[in-house]
Amino acid sequence: MSPTTPFAAPAEHPHLGPLGPGMASFLARFPALATEPARTLVIASEERSGSEYLCQMMGACGRLGRPSEYLNAWWMRRFLPDWPEDVPAQLALAWRAGTDADGHFAIKLHWPQFQALATGMAGRGGWRAALPGALFLRLARRDLLGQAISLYRARQSGRYHAHMPALREAGYDAAAIAAMLREILAYRASWQGFLAAHAIVPVEIAYEDLAADPWPAMEAIAWAAGVRISRAAIHPPRPLGVQRDATTEQWRARFLADMAERDDAAAWLAIPPAR
Repeated sequence: MSPTTPFAAPAEHPHLGPLGPGMASFLARFPALATEPARTLVIASEERSGSEYLCQMMGACGRLGRPSEYLNAWWMRRFLPDWPEDVPAQLALAWRAGTDADGHFAIKLHWPQFQALATGMAGRGGWRAALPGALFLRLARRDLLGQAISLYRARQSGRYHAHMPALREAGYDAAAIAAMLREILAYRASWQGFLAAHAIVPVEIAYEDLAADPWPAMEAIAWAAGVRISRAAIHPPRPLGVQRDATTEQWRARFLADMAERDDAAAWLAIPPAR
């Protein structure tokens, strides 16, 4: 989510419920931890990959932390206006809200947020100190074009969840969709490079599999984290709805037709977004 994009906020946080009216209420609801988390579950993802859905299910089961996009100040301020900008301060609050009774802390990080975390925690132990006992959950979407269309529509309309109203209509723009594809591919490559460079073998989760049946992915996460969960426990009371619709498929067909007309197979990647 871009901090420059308008956003229609729901009444309460999708994973944590009401957070207001101020920081004092938040701190009272989520007491400080006596020790650092015993384990961190990191949802390593790109936008529009089902990460909010996975956050909901992990939080619902009660044993895999309470993940959310804690390092996105723009997002968190929709629900708690005095959420800090400083990364160490954000992390301290994230530990409180995102850690369950078993000491499992969970957080959702897109690549730019992970970069901000590593930079913000430089001199304080870096990302390893921020994410103790990190277990990476690599969530990705096979349908990259569908993901790019979804990302463009969300940023244009300000509608990131199905239950939110759109702030404005999103119009088709082939160059902008191509720009979203470039961004997703760049962030995907960054995650892959980081994990390979640190010899980290993540739990691999495909959005399409998660959407079809979340249980195998949740069972794999729980097994890797060393906990037991039940199938009945993974369903949140108010699951997020799918936003993919007929417009998505119309734009897909139109984009593919536009690309088929180009002589240079790679030229579309260099098209600047429309202003």
